[in-house]
Amino acid sequence: MAGGVYLDSPAKAPDVSSFTPIPFPRSDGDSSKRPPNVDPTPDAQGSVNYYRLVPSDEVASVNWRKKIGEEVAKALGYPNASKHILEAWPENYAFYDHNKGPQSGPRHDLYLFGKNCHVGAPITAKFRSTNEFIPHAIWLLTDETLTPTNCKCKYCTKSKSQKQISESHGLSTSKAPQSVPTGVRRVPPAVKSKAVPSQVASKERSSDLRSKRWFREGELVWCALRSELRPSTPEHPLVALKFWPTIIQECRLKVDSSRRQSNGPPEESYDIDQTYSYRVKLLALMQASVVQESSILPYQAYQPPRELLDYLSGLPKPSLSTEQDMEKLSSVTIGLRGVDTFVPRALEPNGVTRETTLQDAGPALILAIEIAAQMSRMWSPTDDWQWEGRIPDAEGTMQLVKHLKFQGLWWGIERIWQEDMIRLQMARTTLHPSDHNLFLEPSPSAQTRGIFMRIASIFLDGEGELRKCKVAGMIYELADADWETKPKISVAEPAPFAAVDPSQLSVSQTPAVTPGPSQPLMQPPPFLPAPEIRQSVVDFVNLTTTPPSTPPPSSPARNGSASRSQKQPLTPLTPLPASPSVAHDRNARKNLKRKRSNSPAIDFNVETGLSGPGFVSADGPKKPYFIYPLPAAPTGYVFRPILPPSYEAVYDISHISGRYYPGLLDSPLLKESLDASSSIPLPDLLDDAHGANDLTYEARTLVLLKSLVGFYPGYFNSMNAFTWRSNRYEMARDADYNARLFCHQRWHGHDAGLIDNDLPSSSPPLSQPHTTMTSHLSTGI
Repeated sequence: MAGGVYLDSPAKAPDVSSFTPIPFPRSDGDSSKRPPNVDPTPDAQGSVNYYRLVPSDEVASVNWRKKIGEEVAKALGYPNASKHILEAWPENYAFYDHNKGPQSGPRHDLYLFGKNCHVGAPITAKFRSTNEFIPHAIWLLTDETLTPTNCKCKYCTKSKSQKQISESHGLSTSKAPQSVPTGVRRVPPAVKSKAVPSQVASKERSSDLRSKRWFREGELVWCALRSELRPSTPEHPLVALKFWPTIIQECRLKVDSSRRQSNGPPEESYDIDQTYSYRVKLLALMQASVVQESSILPYQAYQPPRELLDYLSGLPKPSLSTEQDMEKLSSVTIGLRGVDTFVPRALEPNGVTRETTLQDAGPALILAIEIAAQMSRMWSPTDDWQWEGRIPDAEGTMQLVKHLKFQGLWWGIERIWQEDMIRLQMARTTLHPSDHNLFLEPSPSAQTRGIFMRIASIFLDGEGELRKCKVAGMIYELADADWETKPKISVAEPAPFAAVDPSQLSVSQTPAVTPGPSQPLMQPPPFLPAPEIRQSVVDFVNLTTTPPSTPPPSSPARNGSASRSQKQPLTPLTPLPASPSVAHDRNARKNLKRKRSNSPAIDFNVETGLSGPGFVSADGPKKPYFIYPLPAAPTGYVFRPILPPSYEAVYDISHISGRYYPGLLDSPLLKESLDASSSIPLPDLLDDAHGANDLTYEARTLVLLKSLVGFYPGYFNSMNAFTWRSNRYEMARDADYNARLFCHQRWHGHDAGLIDNDLPSSSPPLSQPHTTMTSHLSTGI
């Protein structure tokens, strides 16, 4: 283990008086466990090999105790974990710096001595890194009996490697060099690049699209609990908590290889297994854990049952007016599936801890779901850049046109990227050739299903207060895999080099409406204005990037962004539209426009073509070029494009329902729900969408899940984001702040502060699981 380079007279550490000390109430230390050689005298060759005792106020000791203190505080659910430090080493432990090598410049390795070698444990008496000691420190702090088998460190158990232990505790697994030499060298001159790309794709976007994993950093998800939380009394036998709302902080890839019994080539002699794990933060709690992908569900894929909601409405209503109130509410810890770092605990008034019950966790759960509901109403475009292209005007003169475009979008609780396959709100039956001559006839059985868009472009259209954020791309239906496509229409290509008025590139505006305060859980089919249909513009003359227009996030309040001392309304910092909503008008006029290629030559660089994608043609119609393949459709179905190859539809982003999750219905976490609802007959919800409110919990869950994969239209399970925020930080900050005010006012019936005008206290349209919970909470708790 490398502890860094330390001199014989190390500098003293900075003041840590502002940190909260964590004392050890017990120790398994053995004072006889000390290094063998502490004599610094060099040998005949001028080399040294000795251990130097490191004082507690030296920077190396302080850094170790701060790092361990922070991770222990996280594991035990202490608030403000980063401001904790071990008060001292456990009794009979000692911290040493191993000096080895030439006396003028030995290498330095840090070790913590004193561990008692318990029976059955490997023979060792020293910890080589902070990660090795952290689980042992947690054990010393939590196990009053000091039973060695309860400790999860690598020296008290033989079942796991240090990498596995670090991953299970959410610790960094990057390896430090085993020694740090003191030699230096001249830095080689930088290599000059001959060409600088005019536009760089977001690394986060590339990673998310390339990996094909379900979940992305910053998204809200449900994490399965290690065991169900139930009331401590038997009066409510059907009440159980199985999932907790969390936010993903980090995605981690684990690659395992195993040798295959084969006589084939060496490169084919191994089986490679890649799995993902995620560091998640539990909403409303001071707790973070690392969980496997198999323990997570998309937030739209779960709806708490009525029995749980009714039980929560009868719990005592805590205060949220002070920081001490919030610390008490967030002090409970919840055991997540696959995480055995600690036992779920709740704090008694006398300071004693006990195992968490549903009564303990209930108030925090209410706040967590309200935070998620608040965030689901917000949206924010990301990774903006400037698109430039040339088109001819009415006189045939080429004119330079610029558009502000984006690589991605935060849509409520989900992260959406260009090239994603997304669900739209409409049913397939709303897009028909009778509207115009472009859409294909629906395939058999596809009429009642949802439709999808493969996003080719995310852009801002219009000027001033009329600006709207829109998405463009090919539209797909979910067709039976064994049905043969037989197009019944033909589209005449426009005459080449036809002049296009630049003003016609603007999309006509649709009047915005404010969502009503109370709407049914399952809304009727939205009869939306038909999309703009355009032929894709492909003359990409130049792609340039501009600095992000989003202002930096404001400084969080003291003790983090979870609270505010000043009660003030939250307002956007730049004049982007506050609501992307569009009117649902059954008889809205179909305003269709076409745009076409305006140059015979296509000057397009695939690597810099971020929005929309490039176009390829091989003696046929031009079609979009995407870097990443189309996601897999549900088993037995295919995604069938319903527009000609060189055309795309343009929709206001309010038509977006959310992401598509390939293979979602195969998740083991959904097996119980799917089995329970497999024999339930469902009515024709397209004819009587309001009737969905009368469905049983099992039937409603089935509709929500099937909407996520396209068997039902997207409006049955849709994100309704109508409030703009400049970035994800502001979304999380404002959601947390307003959720506290919202819950406090509902619980105690008095004004606890100002709620953002963009976040009304009345419930939004209830077409997603989390706002369903919010509706019940806001009226009953």
